[in-house]
Amino acid sequence: MAQATSLTVLSSVTALGADVTVGTNGYVNISGAPAFKARSLSNITITTSVAEQLQIDTVTFATLTSGADYNLSFKCFDTVSGNPVIVPVTVTATAATAAVIAAQVVAAFNAFGSNLSVVASVSTDYAVFTAKTGFPAFLTAYYDSKMTVALSTAAIAGVGKGSALQTKWNTSAGFYTAGIYAQSANIVATTFYTQVMFTLASGAEVNLLVAESTTVAATPTITNYYSLCGAYGSIGSLQKGYRAVIVALGANVGVSSGVATRASGDFITEKLRTGDALMVGSVSGTVIQPYADATNDAALLPTKALVDMGDVSAAAGYVTHLYALPI
Repeated sequence: MAQATSLTVLSSVTALGADVTVGTNGYVNISGAPAFKARSLSNITITTSVAEQLQIDTVTFATLTSGADYNLSFKCFDTVSGNPVIVPVTVTATAATAAVIAAQVVAAFNAFGSNLSVVASVSTDYAVFTAKTGFPAFLTAYYDSKMTVALSTAAIAGVGKGSALQTKWNTSAGFYTAGIYAQSANIVATTFYTQVMFTLASGAEVNLLVAESTTVAATPTITNYYSLCGAYGSIGSLQKGYRAVIVALGANVGVSSGVATRASGDFITEKLRTGDALMVGSVSGTVIQPYADATNDAALLPTKALVDMGDVSAAAGYVTHLYALPI
């Protein structure tokens, strides 16, 4: 990564997704990061967390012969160095039973040490090989004709866990220039994060880690998360080419039969164009109402009713976001 890369960590999200806004001067403002021109954006990548799933292989011993050799080979990793390791296993059966042979194979494998990224165990008549956290995949590279191997659980690489992100954004001398990623100290090892990368035309990157959950991956529970990272959240609107203008109108709006109106005056002070979109009653960031008023293009939004689009959130019935002025 280049020197121009920066990192901001959000352990909580401000109401209405106001941690990321576009000012009237056309600059994108991100909490804790340098501002940049919205027009300089070339790409926004949003990567949500994924739960790690550990591979499990189950070995069945089909041919049972006392005194016969049973041969397997595995490709895994050394958990300390991270280097790949080949583990050859050969045992001579001391009895013609699956339970005995499985126990011998498991003992022989585990004798290679606790630093292997796979651990073996016996399950009745089977030898079971399970990957360790942080090293979800391995390969049973070879096994002879006296046995079969079944993939009981496929590996899934985890994404977005704090412990892995602490390594990725390490600021220690010799890894990255000390100080550039000082906010990495705010990453919590057990928290799961959405990773957002703003790439600018210059090649510079502005990176944002947004906390999703303190306990599980892929299930955001942090308050206001969707207002920032939802499909139509502040960041999502930028990704679609709109500037996210945050307006908190709840206190100024009356709700009646799913129609939001304002007693008098204008809803907002931003200018609108036909095709811009209003967020109606959204905390989840999924419901939009297009603005279409040819007679008032580029003028202030007049007093008018905005029909609720069916948002199921408790806050349904009033405007919370405005998506205006395509970048």
